[in-house]
Amino acid sequence: MSIPEAIKQLRRELGITQEELGKICGTSPITVSRWENGVSIPGKKSAEQIMALADDSAASESCKEYLQRVFQISRRKVKGASASGFPALDMEVLNQVVDHGVDVIYIVDYETHVILYANIEAERVSGKSIYEADDRRCFRFFLNKNRPCDICMLNRGWTDKRIEDVLVSKAYGLKYRMRQKGILWQGRKYVVIYLQNITEVLKLEQDTKDMAET
Repeated sequence: MSIPEAIKQLRRELGITQEELGKICGTSPITVSRWENGVSIPGKKSAEQIMALADDSAASESCKEYLQRVFQISRRKVKGASASGFPALDMEVLNQVVDHGVDVIYIVDYETHVILYANIEAERVSGKSIYEADDRRCFRFFLNKNRPCDICMLNRGWTDKRIEDVLVSKAYGLKYRMRQKGILWQGRKYVVIYLQNITEVLKLEQDTKDMAET
């Protein structure tokens, strides 16, 4: 059983929602959804809270054993630290940092063009949740196009070097600085894409230029 399946099993046995589990773990329902969709995994603190919930509830022994196995932690609280002696940086903290950044960030499978991860800002800009979308290919999800954008690495060819362009979104009437970088994970190619809204910056630069010329 995988982590997503184990968490779903626990929720089913306890009859709780993603929102209720999120409150117990001090996180959001969308984060729980990401755990259950295999997009991200619970950090150490959240994993221990889930284990504690299972131990203190009516969850079956098999469910508890599954959770212990997939999290690979003892069913007693363990204090974690990094090799440097500083507290280990929890994956949940990293997720929150990315989610609450001002840039759109998403990760796409190079072969299928399907979005594997999108931060909260990406979903805010698109106006919909990636986990509820019928078509998760990036060009359909964000721009309702039939193929990747011309400047996208998915169209130009994969590279592990960072490339940068300006993306003009007619659908939203905005301009973005688009940074892309190819990564390899478990022998498969992915593309990490960062979008920074530069519409107002470019407008200000143009206004300043126009004033200087008058």
